[in-house]
Amino acid sequence: MESNSVKALRGTAIFAARGEILRIAADRLVSFDVPFLLWKGADFAVSLYPSPSMRPMSDIDLLIPLEYAGMASSLLFSAGFRRYSPGSGLFTSGIIGETKFSRGGFLLELHTHPLYHPAVLPGRIPGVSELEPGRYPGGYPAPHWSETMLYTLLHHAGSPVLSSWQLNDVGLLCGKMDAPGWERFAFLAARSGWGRRMAAVLRSYGEGVPEAVLDVLGNERYKRDKGKGAGTLQAFLAARGWRKIAFGAGMFHRAVTGRKPGREG
Repeated sequence: MESNSVKALRGTAIFAARGEILRIAADRLVSFDVPFLLWKGADFAVSLYPSPSMRPMSDIDLLIPLEYAGMASSLLFSAGFRRYSPGSGLFTSGIIGETKFSRGGFLLELHTHPLYHPAVLPGRIPGVSELEPGRYPGGYPAPHWSETMLYTLLHHAGSPVLSSWQLNDVGLLCGKMDAPGWERFAFLAARSGWGRRMAAVLRSYGEGVPEAVLDVLGNERYKRDKGKGAGTLQAFLAARGWRKIAFGAGMFHRAVTGRKPGREG
């Protein structure tokens, strides 16, 4: 049986090796101006945990815009990565939201969407343009915490049971959220149409989540509504402690922001 010191050294070596694989991929993408964000394990290991070895990790996850899916796939292939899963056309067309590559015994996943089948999401979510630079050594960009929470909960929303470390991720993410972050998350989650599923994940963790946010996610009246139009604004105000919004206020918001219901900001 390995001692704790040997385990720590082994974990450090694996983290360094995985970091080199990430560097190769990132350098290739950056050299051709392909935008990407670090997501899940590689980001969480350094941004949420005291030591990277404390966060189990099976692969490196990168978020890229759908329009760059084909270019990113070709660039990784030319950099010595082997496509691990078939279906390039399914990925580049957006029918599936992720595809796997491998190099040196390490897996790397490209994601264009937090769900494997993006079409099952009834609403809308923002793209991958919101940045929080510098959380990972090397300064690789990552989504802001509210978007990180949104994408992570959507990714877990279809899982019947979460592992202990997935629940730990959610709890640590809750600790990174401030009041404006929760407000923005509630607004975006309401637009996704999967609020109840995300609320179930948050309740499975059970701590640190404002009741107003759970109310927004679990209440049908805040769901994306094509007919009436003020649902996402209602959700935003409800997260701030309001329960109702007048029709006139909704029209004012639309006039000022230029946003139609469900339109991405």
